[in-house]
Amino acid sequence: NVTIGESVRLRGYDLPSAAASPGGTLALTLYWECLAPLETSYTVFVHLLGPDGKTYGQQDSVPWQGRLPTTHWVAGEVIADEYAVPVSQDAPAGAYTLLVGMYDLQTGMRLAAVDSDGTPLADNSVLIGQVTIHD
Repeated sequence: NVTIGESVRLRGYDLPSAAASPGGTLALTLYWECLAPLETSYTVFVHLLGPDGKTYGQQDSVPWQGRLPTTHWVAGEVIADEYAVPVSQDAPAGAYTLLVGMYDLQTGMRLAAVDSDGTPLADNSVLIGQVTIHD
């Protein structure tokens, strides 16, 4: 239960497999709850960071593959938002970090992300978990 901005809560996620190969994809479903109507269409980011801190996979999209902007969300609604994150061909084997969040495409500014205790999260991103990339 992480709050993104003032109107969105990340209720949970499904990560069917926490392993992938270079050139493969990681399937991820995010469950967003709309807490209040939004006046801005925000973009979701999903980043796969390697042990060296480099991004080896990324998908940025308006929710529902661009078909359900946050400006169309209704308070109380929970949205299942699916992503297929491509893994770079040059991703070395090892432990990776999967991060998500939201930003305003017009300004590039990320929405503040805070945990259930109100503590701000680093880089305004939510740590989904660790993923292993195999050779």
